[in-house]
Amino acid sequence: MQYKYFLHQTFLLCFVYFQFVLYNNQCNIALYAYLHITLQTTQYKLVLVGDAEVGKSALSYRLSKGKFTPLYKPTIGAEYATILVSGCRFNIWDTAGQETYGRFITSTYYRGADCCAICYDLTKPSSLTNVLNWYEGIKKLDKLPLIILIGTKSDAHIEVEPSEIKEMSNKIGAQLSFVCSAKLGEGCDEIFTRLVSWFKVQELAPSIQNIEAEEFKVMKMQTQERVAKKSGCCD
Repeated sequence: MQYKYFLHQTFLLCFVYFQFVLYNNQCNIALYAYLHITLQTTQYKLVLVGDAEVGKSALSYRLSKGKFTPLYKPTIGAEYATILVSGCRFNIWDTAGQETYGRFITSTYYRGADCCAICYDLTKPSSLTNVLNWYEGIKKLDKLPLIILIGTKSDAHIEVEPSEIKEMSNKIGAQLSFVCSAKLGEGCDEIFTRLVSWFKVQELAPSIQNIEAEEFKVMKMQTQERVAKKSGCCD
């Protein structure tokens, strides 16, 4: 799927280039628009993991297309989708939930992930218990991504207690936790809204720390100067 994505991007670049050669200035707007959308956006890799049939594909389809369809085939390996939210492009990898693909997923699709969303079925308590198994694969990465917990099928009869969700969230160190319904669309928009906010804060954090460090240095120097002046007055 990743190969198809890059092939698509290459095709678009070639198309824009030849349009530019043929029509020169008339293609400036198209070229600018493409580069602005493709190159000026911050991209994040979001990987959906979890047991089979917890609704990862339905969630991915809802998040990327804004729609729901009850007809899904079991995911083999992984499927790819993308969505642009508030200037951030999320590349969504919907992975297979079968145990057979566990090692393959860990070594391939987790790599380079900015966020791993561990999904569980709110109607199946066992899928919440198995969240720990999926976390074991994620924590083996050299660089730990943002980990979020997503409970699916909130429109159905819920069999999982809020206290159990909170306990699991604490166990895996999930920074964010959601419950949603891909069928009704409830809670789905909140996922990206909070993800964008979280990543923006993380991007600003180093700058804020630098500003605070500089302010501390200035305050320290001013304090030292005041102490020096007082000492001079008393001599």
